[in-house]
Amino acid sequence: MNKSATPRPMAIGAVLAALAPDFPDVSISKIRFLEAEGLLTPGRTGSGYRTFSTDDLERLRYILTAQRDRFWPLKVIREALDKLERGLEPAPGDTAQSHPQVPTGAINPDLPTAFELNRRGDLKLTDDELREAAGLDRPTFEALSTFGLLRPSPRGHYGEAALAVARAAGALAAYGIEPRHLRPFRTAADREIGLVQQVVTPIRGRGRGASDTVTHDPTAQIREAVLAWRRAREHPDAIGAIIAFWEAMEFYVSGVSVDAVFDEGELATIRARLPDFDDDRKRQRVDQAVAALNNAPLLARLREALARDGVPYTEYEFEIILEMRKARNDFAHGRVPRVPALPARKLAVALLGRMLTYRVAQLAEPPR
Repeated sequence: MNKSATPRPMAIGAVLAALAPDFPDVSISKIRFLEAEGLLTPGRTGSGYRTFSTDDLERLRYILTAQRDRFWPLKVIREALDKLERGLEPAPGDTAQSHPQVPTGAINPDLPTAFELNRRGDLKLTDDELREAAGLDRPTFEALSTFGLLRPSPRGHYGEAALAVARAAGALAAYGIEPRHLRPFRTAADREIGLVQQVVTPIRGRGRGASDTVTHDPTAQIREAVLAWRRAREHPDAIGAIIAFWEAMEFYVSGVSVDAVFDEGELATIRARLPDFDDDRKRQRVDQAVAALNNAPLLARLREALARDGVPYTEYEFEIILEMRKARNDFAHGRVPRVPALPARKLAVALLGRMLTYRVAQLAEPPR
């Protein structure tokens, strides 16, 4: 689907017309009632009229189907919608077990796909949902929590990483491997993270103002870049390695800015010369485009980061980076990627290791 062709919001009359073939009894008052009950939150125009997106329309279909075919009360529907918003998936088919389910995950959990390595999920599971999905009994779940293998978010939810750990621990339990046996693996991972934190600790005192607060701590970016670099170096799949390589690159340039090309006066002049659009969407789109004129592309920020860190590199090495980027983009957009040869990929990964070494060395230097 072409994301650039975003469907226009629908008025409530268009929503009724779309629902009428399947739900002939639905009315404006019914939709307003569902909104008042907090099951639906349509947008509003400047004049206060309701507008509905395609997601709102599908949400309405889900609610009306649950009422008509499953006789769910509003409380049960609200709970089901909450699960869907937390990343659970609708049950397949029209079965009695119709409540949203925890995703089943990859068929082969031993080797994540390139897509899984690059994605960032929004799954949020409760304790009970996590235990049920992973097939864990309460003592095993509590042991995993005690040994630090499962850690909830500040709101008490567990994401996809925790689900993968819980499922792996459940499978290993069948072979007599208990959570206490897995603790060394967590300790080893924490040790690697601690090494990065130890290196960047000297810079934590920099950038402190009068309020004695740290303005920026790059520990997280460096840690994620190093972990992605290791995946790029060790991944057996070429596409998986390329995706991990670019994930590390994005963390490397995170927070790096380039001098603005347009000053505020020039931006104001550009805005003043634009047509006065009557359509709010057009005006907003143009304002966003003007505001983004000073946003440098990733490759420009990469050049700036290499210069700041003093990383030695050749233009041939930079050309290989461009080839890696093109292969990643082709794969991401469904095109057949032209994968660089193995020697070129190894050279790119070696350059990335050099970049991270220089970055850490720069951060470890005492302030002048």
